[in-house]
Amino acid sequence: MRKKREKNYRLLGLNPYSRVGYFLKDMDSKTKNVKLDDKNKLDQLWNRFKHAEYKLRTLKTVRLIAFILLYSSIVSAISSTFLVGYLKDFTSTVLELSGIIGSTFFVIIVAVTSKFIEMYLGDIYVLSAKMIAIYTKYEK
Repeated sequence: MRKKREKNYRLLGLNPYSRVGYFLKDMDSKTKNVKLDDKNKLDQLWNRFKHAEYKLRTLKTVRLIAFILLYSSIVSAISSTFLVGYLKDFTSTVLELSGIIGSTFFVIIVAVTSKFIEMYLGDIYVLSAKMIAIYTKYEK
């Protein structure tokens, strides 16, 4: 009981799709005598699952970078009003424009990547449901 609880606590740090992959691998190790047709289906589903997982990791990294750049563009737009110097008017105008354009651009990137992340998460959930249905046929 204690080992099972420790294993579940280690899984808390994983993202949802890694947790699904972990449980599917666990089911895969417990099943035996899988028919050739079902084995081929499982191989295809695993390949699609891994592809969707790779896309999710990439999109989440891009979204994280876009959030950081969005934050920095907003901070630069706000801080441009507090610049002191001989070129205050020129630098503040340039920084405000870059802050507005940059923040708009990064908001669009965040919105698009969020939409694709949800789409790939849906794919992972559908693929895992199909794989679980096959694994449960051969469960002991």
